[in-house]
Amino acid sequence: MAVYIQGIGINNALGNNREAVFAQFNRNQGLGHKRIEPLISQRAATVCEVVGELADVPEHLSRYRCRNNQMLYTAYLEIKDLVDAAIAKYGAERVAIVLGTTTSGTGDGEEMREQINSTTGLPPEYDFVKEETNGGAEFLQQVTGVKGICYTVSTACTSSGKAMIAAKRYLDHEMYDAVIVGGADSLCKMTINGFDALESVDPNISVPFSKNRVGINLGEGASLMLLSREPADIQLMGVGESSDAYHISSPDPEAVGAKIAMQQALDMAGLKGSDIAYINLHGTGTPKNDIMEAKAVYEVLGPETPASSTKGLIGHTLGAASAQELGLCVLMLQADISKQLIPPHLYDGEKDPELHDINLVAEPTPIRSPYMMSNSFAFGGSNASIVIGKVS
Repeated sequence: MAVYIQGIGINNALGNNREAVFAQFNRNQGLGHKRIEPLISQRAATVCEVVGELADVPEHLSRYRCRNNQMLYTAYLEIKDLVDAAIAKYGAERVAIVLGTTTSGTGDGEEMREQINSTTGLPPEYDFVKEETNGGAEFLQQVTGVKGICYTVSTACTSSGKAMIAAKRYLDHEMYDAVIVGGADSLCKMTINGFDALESVDPNISVPFSKNRVGINLGEGASLMLLSREPADIQLMGVGESSDAYHISSPDPEAVGAKIAMQQALDMAGLKGSDIAYINLHGTGTPKNDIMEAKAVYEVLGPETPASSTKGLIGHTLGAASAQELGLCVLMLQADISKQLIPPHLYDGEKDPELHDINLVAEPTPIRSPYMMSNSFAFGGSNASIVIGKVS
């Protein structure tokens, strides 16, 4: 059944709303990069913070006040009119919420614990709900008045991709008429130091697919979309998911699971690999991910498909990564694609000769077809691939 993206709200290291994000994306320049040192290891890391002021949580919902929910609320306000219209048309019981996250409000919890350690006890305004994995979805439910199913997927870096896939199933089977879907993750010390313990952070701006790559830049942000069966400009055409069952933190070097997810998405969309105008790569800048993904893309889409990782611009937003990166594809397709260009892959220009030779975009590139794909891969071998298209 046809499912469409009615609208999007987004914030990340490029800006605090979709217009600012898209404008800076087209300039191909990140704004929110910040160097943090020292970590527990005494090394440094570069992270990517949301640029611009965030909307404050409404006072009557102050128990949910945290940076993660501020990002969600800021993104929600960009699609509020669409959500209100869907509730009015279908009824609050027919609208659902499915989000993805990994850290939720952990960063605010870290700050609170520092206050506790330096004072005499728990501040009276503190509520653990802001740290709970489902706290953001519960907050949005309170904000919107939606009465359909409301939950959070947490499968590491595929979380919001899996949320998108679940939302499509609800709509395909007519269990709901509209779904608010996406994800949010805010920066916190736990994940920065955790990835550093894996020796997977870059002290400078990450350079995915470079022979000089050493790791990721963690990022933050929120991206929300409203999906329904109502025809709109952008169609969610195909989804694919799989599990490597290979290793808890390393991808299958043969890329079997990644290729399955990509091919599933293509098959559902009724497309061939050569039909895809652009693929937003998971592209973390870690040695093993980039080797695996280059192989998968080369073998499923071929060597000519324009490809890039946008993590050098917005960082790796963990559970929000799928929604963030698919969101950038949505913004490109919402534009006049006869004039819109795909920005170059942002790195140092030194390709790793040991990788399969995929077509990393070297200069602003015309969009040759109305179809785009976005990949996300996660710890535990979780894979998600999504194909969208512009309706002519």
